Amino acid sequence: MPTLENAAALAEALHVSLDYLLYGEKSRTLPLQKMSENRVQLLTDLAQEFAAPTSHGAAFSDRKLDILRRLYQEFYR
Repeated sequence: MPTLENAAALAEALHVSLDYLLYGEKSRTLPLQKMSENRVQLLTDLAQEFAAPTSHGAAFSDRKLDILRRLYQEFYR
């Protein structure tokens, strides 16, 4: 059985998650290694906003709309 450090290095080398390496389960992750820091931050902001919205009941808070606008500009310009 490999150490956690070795298992993590192997998973990274194979571009799979530890879940997949250990259990054969596919995880829903994005490969961020080749993505710009700006894009990583935008996706992180979006994920955090949808996980714990800053708006209380609004379908699209100002923050969500701003993140979506920035995502569109970054990925589709």
